[in-house]
Amino acid sequence: MGDNELSLIDKQLTSLQDLPLSPAVTSLNLHCNHIPRIEGLSSAWHLRHLDLSSNRISKIEGLSSLTSLRTLNLSSNLITKIEGLNGLVNLTKLNLSYNQINNVTGLLYLHGTEYKLKHLSLNSNLIDSMDHLLQCLLGLQGLRSVTLSKDGGDNPVCSAPGYWEIVMESLPQISVLDGLDRLRHLSSPGISSLCDIPCLEDYADFLVSSDASHSEAVKGAATTPCIDKVLTQFREQIALEKTTEQATDPVTQPVRQSSQPVCSTVTDPPNPINEERIKKLEHQVSQLIQQVTYQHLKLTLIMDVFVQIRV
Repeated sequence: MGDNELSLIDKQLTSLQDLPLSPAVTSLNLHCNHIPRIEGLSSAWHLRHLDLSSNRISKIEGLSSLTSLRTLNLSSNLITKIEGLNGLVNLTKLNLSYNQINNVTGLLYLHGTEYKLKHLSLNSNLIDSMDHLLQCLLGLQGLRSVTLSKDGGDNPVCSAPGYWEIVMESLPQISVLDGLDRLRHLSSPGISSLCDIPCLEDYADFLVSSDASHSEAVKGAATTPCIDKVLTQFREQIALEKTTEQATDPVTQPVRQSSQPVCSTVTDPPNPINEERIKKLEHQVSQLIQQVTYQHLKLTLIMDVFVQIRV
């Protein structure tokens, strides 16, 4: 793994205090250990991905200094209450599934436009109050996906009559509930969610600049700002070189004898050097496009595998 990523999966760890954690670490994976408390992370200012799933944590705490954190996985622990999330302004994905949660009051601290939470997983918990749930979710303005039931693991609230319709009508900001969109179709993960997966963040910039869906990208609807920028610079450079050459070439330089514009009748001879250069640049741009397309397809396959693994 890179210097910015630390993975200590299933190492029988019992504390976070003695970890070799530097401020440069951006991804920390401590899945499947025996850690009872979240502590010792105050110096990890650049941490973006934290996985403490399958541990023995009973309380959400010690996270307030992690203002760069994007994804937090605390699934399969012993948590009974959502709390300790205040200050996590960049948190986009929160996984609290497979706990013992019946109080989600802590989500109130993520209300407001400055917070970015988009994906929330709460399946396999003990939430039994619809009013309490909706009150705490309504102010999450960036929320797009909520999971309360998955693979047979749900919450008592999911058994309420008209549960799915009530949640969808009460939370107009979300587009996916329990893996289904508003038309009850199976939802595919967006390519923009690649930036929430460690190791794939740098590749996401080559694919999209908007929140296009996975199917739209496959159809070619995704924009490619990097390529557009290169092509624009290429065209501007060619135009500048051509203008400069014409201005300094005595054959093509028009002679002005008065203040009136004079149209030159001399036809510019073909310049084999420039034509060869243009062909070479066009070939390079073509290769760049093919390379990005290959990365696109490669990441699409990665995402498909990732979804299958998660399912």
